[in-house]
Amino acid sequence: MPKSKLELLSIGHLLVCLLWLALVSLTSFAQQAQRTDQPLTLPTREALARPLLLHAESVSATFDPASRSLVLYRSAGAWLPLDHSHAIRLYRESFAAARESAPTIRHYLEEAILNDLLPLSPPDVLDLLPGAAPATKSRLYAALMNFSILQNDYVAAVHVFERAASDGVLPLRATAHLLASLPTSASAERTNIFTTAMQFYQAHPDRELPWHWTIADLVARFYKRLPDDLVLQAIHIALSQGEPQNGGQLGMGAGERSIAFHSNYDFQLFAVAPALQQLDPALAAGLLAQHAEAAANLRRYPQGLPSFYEGEPYLGKDALAPSHQKPVGLQLYNTIEEAQNLKRMDMGLEFTVPRNLNLLGVTGSSVSFAPPDSPEAAVLGSGNSCPSDLVHSLELAKAVPVLRKVATACNGPIGGQWCSYNDTFPRASVIQVLAERCTYSGDSARARVALQEQLEIVEEIPEEHRIDYLATAADLYLRIGDREAATGVIQKGFAAARGLYDCEIVSPQLQGFPKGIWNSAEAFRRMITLGVNASMDATLKAVSEIPDPSLRELEQVMIARALLGIPVRRNMTASAGSFCTLEAEVTYDQL
Repeated sequence: MPKSKLELLSIGHLLVCLLWLALVSLTSFAQQAQRTDQPLTLPTREALARPLLLHAESVSATFDPASRSLVLYRSAGAWLPLDHSHAIRLYRESFAAARESAPTIRHYLEEAILNDLLPLSPPDVLDLLPGAAPATKSRLYAALMNFSILQNDYVAAVHVFERAASDGVLPLRATAHLLASLPTSASAERTNIFTTAMQFYQAHPDRELPWHWTIADLVARFYKRLPDDLVLQAIHIALSQGEPQNGGQLGMGAGERSIAFHSNYDFQLFAVAPALQQLDPALAAGLLAQHAEAAANLRRYPQGLPSFYEGEPYLGKDALAPSHQKPVGLQLYNTIEEAQNLKRMDMGLEFTVPRNLNLLGVTGSSVSFAPPDSPEAAVLGSGNSCPSDLVHSLELAKAVPVLRKVATACNGPIGGQWCSYNDTFPRASVIQVLAERCTYSGDSARARVALQEQLEIVEEIPEEHRIDYLATAADLYLRIGDREAATGVIQKGFAAARGLYDCEIVSPQLQGFPKGIWNSAEAFRRMITLGVNASMDATLKAVSEIPDPSLRELEQVMIARALLGIPVRRNMTASAGSFCTLEAEVTYDQL
């Protein structure tokens, strides 16, 4: 029988009470956990993270599709060290929500989700891809093929290729990578792949983008490894799709090592001519006699396209995957492959700055320098140690401007009719360098003096730009063991993030984008990552005061990720343009 309204109300009241008790217990647990000066232990971190993640997963059902997708996506990553299968399930649910999102955000969500899921479960990615947006399909089918090749799983790579072609997608470079990587003995597989590619390009002539290599590129690369009749058929397709004659100009290469074409036909003929000269010399001579531009370029480069393949990363597996870098699209969070040199007991300081794809984005890891004649150079000197006369260095820093506008583009000489500028804050930056040097050299007393000076300057910086400086200051306080000072700075950071949120909430440019990808969301996350190591109680309280429910829940997930040491590898931010910056500059100018 259906439940009465009274019964439903009682159940709802009970759920609210249980949720309140859970939050009280979690807060109490966090307070007890941080009553000592020791970092949170791993069991404590996991015990704090689990209820946050479970709650976010539950309430996300009430959010709009994009916000739900974001919450589940970030939650899935957090579950990796806790429950691998649960993480995969959440990635799938996040993808389902992304498909229902607005077109302006759907592609970005899908690509982020599938990129993270790929090293965990390639079959799940292959299963989800047919439902993805076209742009997502092209990149992820290629990533799947490359990933399989790097695992020496050619059967899987060929299967992905076949699935992609049947789904109306053929990533040209990944296909070339596959053909080049197959063992010499795999001639049948190579022929089948080339045949499928040829049929695909015949069925999908790219009339929209005439200046585009298609089957001609594969002919130029692999004709010596393929049956002659198949290559001649492919050449016919390439040349037939090269008509009609197109205007405009296409160039390849640079300087003396370059070629140019004014017709699409010549463009394609140049690519296939070496193969045609070998297989049908008479036909090749006749066509080149009629197309002077292709003939002239071929005389300069008799090998055709391979002449421009030097450094080309798609000739084989070894060339594609140098030891220091993964293929684009595979630089993901992966507990097995990521050489982070970090332990799970790290306090989380390493995650205060988003990971760069090539460099470890740890606060303070960058090398600081200044132009020789600048006032900053007088402050920093030539060494990297903490200044013995820090007071004098700070006095010199007063000659460095608080705000410096740097021209990024002008329609004439700087100071002329029109220029666009970026705001920089050199005085805060140069004092930050001094604070870092003193921190890393173990001089905590001088580090505190520099940090106090810097924080006074930071108050004069617009909130939008204040976040980075506050995050670094809190990070440095944690490194010298002053959690109380770090907590105070983090609270200022939360206030700045809230100010940025209040600005963005009225920005017309951001309407239609989920709040979870606003700059304020990233600002909250930066402070959360530090806050869990300074004061869990203060961090939980600050997050509970975020006004938007979906953003608040997303940041609860970020608390869990920071506790578990799961970095954010991919950031998605929608900028308000100059809207918030202009508001901040008006305030600054009035000070």
